[in-house]
Amino acid sequence: MAITSALVALCTDQADTAGEAELHRARLCLLDWLGVTIAGSQEPVVAILAADASPDHSARGQRLIGRQELTDLRDAALINGAAGHALDYDDGMPMMMGHPSVAILPALFALASDRGINGCRLLRSIVAGAEAAGRIGMMIGADHYARGYHSTGTIGALAGTMAAAYLIDLPLDKAVHALGLAGTRAAGLRASFGSDAKPLHAGWAAQIALTSVLWAANGMTGADDILGCPKGLAHTLSNDADPARCLEQTDTAFVKTITFKAHAACAVTHPAIDAVADLMRINHFIASDISAVFIRIAPEADSICNIAAPNSGLELKFSIRAVVAMTLLGIDTASPASYSDLLASDAVLKTLIARTNVTLSPDFDLGSTALAIHLEDGRVLERVGGFDFVSDTEQLTQMLIDKFLSLAMPFIGEAAAQQCLAQIMGETQGLSARQLLALAAPARGLYI
Repeated sequence: MAITSALVALCTDQADTAGEAELHRARLCLLDWLGVTIAGSQEPVVAILAADASPDHSARGQRLIGRQELTDLRDAALINGAAGHALDYDDGMPMMMGHPSVAILPALFALASDRGINGCRLLRSIVAGAEAAGRIGMMIGADHYARGYHSTGTIGALAGTMAAAYLIDLPLDKAVHALGLAGTRAAGLRASFGSDAKPLHAGWAAQIALTSVLWAANGMTGADDILGCPKGLAHTLSNDADPARCLEQTDTAFVKTITFKAHAACAVTHPAIDAVADLMRINHFIASDISAVFIRIAPEADSICNIAAPNSGLELKFSIRAVVAMTLLGIDTASPASYSDLLASDAVLKTLIARTNVTLSPDFDLGSTALAIHLEDGRVLERVGGFDFVSDTEQLTQMLIDKFLSLAMPFIGEAAAQQCLAQIMGETQGLSARQLLALAAPARGLYI
């Protein structure tokens, strides 16, 4: 069997046999994605896309999450995808080296709400998409990201296509063609980090997923092995790709490897934020006590989160100097509102950023950060940090419930936010994309 066909079969089987642990993780993905999408719905990039969209006031017109506009399914997938990634607060997957849910869920949401597909099928579709994201990431190798491709846009487009194909029960041959149609259009470059183009990668991935599945369902063909072909996606976009790797046996479903953010900034900055917070809690110093800060990070992080002099709220998210300075000043890095253009121009923040030095250490990986804070009294406080994702299911669930409510309530109101929460985390049969879409509308008086 060709690689792409075998992958479709494997992802389908993983979704069909997913147990409660996998489905619970899918619920958390849905909850977290809906929260960051509601909160991101008023970002400037989303407003520009919404203004450019074609209005659709027919029975099939779909209201954009967190907004008033009605548009068609394709624009809804694009705009909701961009909204979900606009704050850079959405989930991630290490093997994918990208953000799975913002590529997977906008297409699922559009199709599920349009066709009335609800409950367990929606959750299992998330499992199918996550499995594709992890396995394609495993197949394509680290060179893909290192060369400058943004995996959210590339791998994400195929993961979203797999999820959408599973949702509507697309036959194997047509699912393979859908992946072929997605793979030939998948794109996204890391040069866009820190600009409005980055969230567009998620939006395009979602729109590509939706259209690829709809076109394939109607008979359009694509490459019959977009992943395994020598001229296909894997070998073209990576020097260390090995298509056979995507079929290897793994210890766990990839949906369970999805991680969630506790800070509304680039994930590679999180170890530094956590290390600073720990040092401040233990040693009881404040920003004015600091003479200099030294940070060591992996060379790969230089092009991801090392903007030396951020000039906008968006650039703050991709500046490890800035988020360390924010933490030292007691600014809440978990709040999207903290990352403002006004803060980027703040003289106190700029002074602290100027006192922060970043060195690239060849022996570090992306999850490693070393921090040394020099105080005016001569003390040097040091900490080596790494990714510290919450692993306890109960603790993680509560963290994401709190995060969702903090993100959603200011835009849709407390009652609607609580109803969304009850739907997603309650009885599977009550889970309705159509109802969630209705609830995720701006509260009266809160719409911007």
